[in-house]
Amino acid sequence: MKNQLFDEENRSFGRNFYMGVRMWPRGALTLILIMIELIIGIIGSAMLMIIPLIGLISIALLLAIVFIFQMNFSLCSAAAATRGMFGFNNLRFVRILNMRYYGQTLGMFVI
Repeated sequence: MKNQLFDEENRSFGRNFYMGVRMWPRGALTLILIMIELIIGIIGSAMLMIIPLIGLISIALLLAIVFIFQMNFSLCSAAAATRGMFGFNNLRFVRILNMRYYGQTLGMFVI
C-alpha cells in the first residue's frame, strides 16, 4: 500500500515481499525489547501488590501496562515494516509520533 500510494517508483510484488521479509528481523528485535518492557512493568506492579491498599491500584496499573504494550506492539511492528527502523530507534520514533495524540491512540486501543 505504501509503495502504491507514496513511493515515486512502483516496485513489483516480489520485490516488496523480499523487502518485507528482510525487515522481519528488525521488527522481531523491536518486539523483543517491547516484551522486556512488559515484563519489567509486570514485575514492578506485582511488587506493589505486597502492600494491601496499593495492591488494588496495581491491578489497574497492570491493565494499563497491557494496553500500552499492545499499542506499542502494533505501532512498532508497522514502523519496522514501513520505515526499516529497529530497536530503540523504532520505539523512539513511535513515541515521537504519538506525543501529541498519546491519550487518543491509547483510548482507541482500549476500545
